[in-house]
Amino acid sequence: MPGVRIFALVPPYTSFGNAPFTLRSAPSSTSADVSASFRVKTGSLTHLLQVGVQYTYGSFLNQRIRNGGMTWFPAAVEGFDPSDPSTWVDPTGGWTATEWGGEVHLNADVANTAAYAQSSISLGSRVVLSPGVRWGRWQGWIDPTSGSRFEAVHDAAVDPRVGLTVNLVPDGTWTAKAHWGRYHQDMMTQMFDRAAGSNTFTNQEVWYYRGPPVSDPATTFTVQQRDSLAALGLFTRETVQPLNQTGPVESYHQPYTNEWLVGIEKQFGHTAKLSFVYTRRTNHDMVALIDKNIATNYTYFSEVYAGASGSLGLVDPNSTGFHYPGTNGIPLGGVWLPNNELLQRLRCRGEGTCPNLVDIPGLTYADTASLTWNPNYTVTNAPDARRSFDQFQMVLNVSKPTWGGSFSAVWTSLKGNLDNVTGYTDRSSPDLCVKGRERAP
Repeated sequence: MPGVRIFALVPPYTSFGNAPFTLRSAPSSTSADVSASFRVKTGSLTHLLQVGVQYTYGSFLNQRIRNGGMTWFPAAVEGFDPSDPSTWVDPTGGWTATEWGGEVHLNADVANTAAYAQSSISLGSRVVLSPGVRWGRWQGWIDPTSGSRFEAVHDAAVDPRVGLTVNLVPDGTWTAKAHWGRYHQDMMTQMFDRAAGSNTFTNQEVWYYRGPPVSDPATTFTVQQRDSLAALGLFTRETVQPLNQTGPVESYHQPYTNEWLVGIEKQFGHTAKLSFVYTRRTNHDMVALIDKNIATNYTYFSEVYAGASGSLGLVDPNSTGFHYPGTNGIPLGGVWLPNNELLQRLRCRGEGTCPNLVDIPGLTYADTASLTWNPNYTVTNAPDARRSFDQFQMVLNVSKPTWGGSFSAVWTSLKGNLDNVTGYTDRSSPDLCVKGRERAP
């Protein structure tokens, strides 16, 4: 049966009766790891060698299914009763909002295979060299709701690593350490659930029901019934939030991180140790859904200011701007806006059907002839994605016969233009006020 939620532009979205969605997440994995260690002596020096293979196969079923196929979104008007659909009708428009789609159907499998060798080589009594190498292979498959199971992505690469430990004084109380290594991320479904043919996501749509009030709150319509009533004007589609964008996989490489680590340790007898460690990590080959036509599908605006969520009009009475869904409460400076949204606003203004919309700075109805919107998506490594992590930490450990303690201080910096290594995040939709305008180069 369908859920019932109060129609609103901002949270909280009060719910009654059934939940809008049924959620199911069923991950599983099976792994095997075989390794062997060897100890070799050269005179008084000892060398260690470890080799091994690893294999992990996992599956992930992720579903977000809309209960009843639709959700009623009645207006919060005076006299509203969630058990009486006759009180759900918006008094100004004579409609009751409904929501459709927004579903997720993901059935995927991943395989991570690796073989590695790492050693610890003594170079005299004070120096230990620790080289290593790891070969990895990553695969991902999708079993779509329609069509046959297919391999969406695969890649293989080699990760070199090397470490160095030096005892700075004969008694070993001062030790310096350094390490560099490359680490590829294991395969996960968010790296390929946007591959063409996955059919994982559906668009979320709002339709206004304009027919006679239903008698039962559990009433639902199928898509076929909705479309038949739409032909009679009893259902009208008001908004569509695109969520189903997919594209072919092109030049895919598994994301990885390069890591530098340097540190120094001081041992105080047998009871205390002080260490200073600096770590730097940089992400590479981050995965995203890329629009090849991004340069012509977006228009740059030089000044953007966050406005009140759901509001219309100007944020600042002394400014010239318009509202646009985006980040709430943050002055963003320049931002690129999709031309399809701009075209919709310009046409609406030009046709006179949206008199309350303010003008878009630097654009008029005549610009609808030159603005283009032709997305050409592909799943690949984002060419301009950047993320770096720096950390400095100090740790003091004390271990006495009857007590012990630890003190640490950490400074961390994380910078980048992509908020995660891969995958996607939920969009929010507060308004923006935009000033100034420049066309894309």
